[in-house]
Amino acid sequence: MAERLADDETAMHAHSQAGVGEYFKGDLTAALEHVDRHLTLARRLNDRFDEQRAHGNLAATYAKAQRYDRALEHALAQREIAREISSEVGERYALLQIGNAHRQMGRLGEAAAALEEAAAMAGRAGDAALEGHMRHALGALQLDRGDLEAGLAQLERALGRAVAGGTKLMQVQCLIQLARANRLLARRTAAAERLAEAESLARALDSASWLERVAEEREAMGAAGPEG
Repeated sequence: MAERLADDETAMHAHSQAGVGEYFKGDLTAALEHVDRHLTLARRLNDRFDEQRAHGNLAATYAKAQRYDRALEHALAQREIAREISSEVGERYALLQIGNAHRQMGRLGEAAAALEEAAAMAGRAGDAALEGHMRHALGALQLDRGDLEAGLAQLERALGRAVAGGTKLMQVQCLIQLARANRLLARRTAAAERLAEAESLARALDSASWLERVAEEREAMGAAGPEG
């Protein structure tokens, strides 16, 4: 029995790592297979910490696959278990996925509530990297709602936290959203400056996907009117 439990635990961690690897490679079908197996093994071992981690990884993977209903389902499950075992980190990540799923499904009020709670929790914990992630999502949401000045301020704060946390890909995302915010406010010079910063950092990171997002924002900027 002890040997079987040890084998299950080894397999559980292997599936967890493989799922994350496939997620970053973009093979979401393979990622889901591995993380589903991670969840099954965590339940078999009665490992509540890894069970909530698996739910969180499933939420992130379903979100990337644009299956936001399933993402929300797993994020809510992660939050419930995280609260049960007093894992504030797990709860913060769950709230991020809950907020993002609500945003993508057009439930902007619910999204804002989840993201504001998550950002406050991350700030209290001194988790600069995660706070930057939360505030980036909240700032983008405020832009979606038409709260342009509030969104701009939130994104500036997000960028500062991303810099403090050393999360360079999040810095790229913040800079792109800051370019968008300034474009929507008809501040073309500021928008162009932020976009140039985003492009430079994305090139340094050799991130093709974020260079594509830079190109999309540049196209939107070209279609915008004169500076206000």
